[in-house]
Amino acid sequence: MKDMRKLAIVIIFVGLASTVIGAISRILCLPIFHLESRVFGGFAVICLLLSINLLLLEKKP
Repeated sequence: MKDMRKLAIVIIFVGLASTVIGAISRILCLPIFHLESRVFGGFAVICLLLSINLLLLEKKP
């Protein structure tokens, strides 16, 4: 079960990195890796929801 917790933490950091890249893309009005800032924001939301689900699965007996 500790593996899920570690995986959730890694996914949270990936989501945060995606949020930062999306913010930079939005501020510069420049697509990064040919992707708009909305794509990075959407990916960050998916990562954070996945990490919440993994942490909730860990709590089940």
